[in-house]
Amino acid sequence: MRQVGDVLSASPNYETFSRVTAFMMQAAGPAGRDFMLKLDPSKLDPQSHEYLSKIHSAIQAMSFETIRGSLVGFPGDKKLADAEVRLRIDAMIANLGKDERTSPLAILDSGLGPDILIPSLLKVRSRSLY
Repeated sequence: MRQVGDVLSASPNYETFSRVTAFMMQAAGPAGRDFMLKLDPSKLDPQSHEYLSKIHSAIQAMSFETIRGSLVGFPGDKKLADAEVRLRIDAMIANLGKDERTSPLAILDSGLGPDILIPSLLKVRSRSLY
């Protein structure tokens, strides 16, 4: 995460700022949220400064519950046994990332730990780019 913050320091323009913001809010978890809240707006270009002021309250409100709530409307099975989640992830990998039966909530609420989920979901993402 620090390296991503360093990119913004090296190139504090709007394009870089918007990409860093997307990464921090989507992939960096609580540390990314904290990074965004601690940014010094005076070190940003005017467009980035304006954007940060618009999204600041949304950054403050971001939480696990907020993210989980945004997934409630996705179709598919929302509650699955861990073994079934593993089978479905394997099927996603085999099917180039396609799956219309599994809600993201089933994966999020599974008992599978990050040591299993992260590499598996990275494979799903990679296969979906074929």
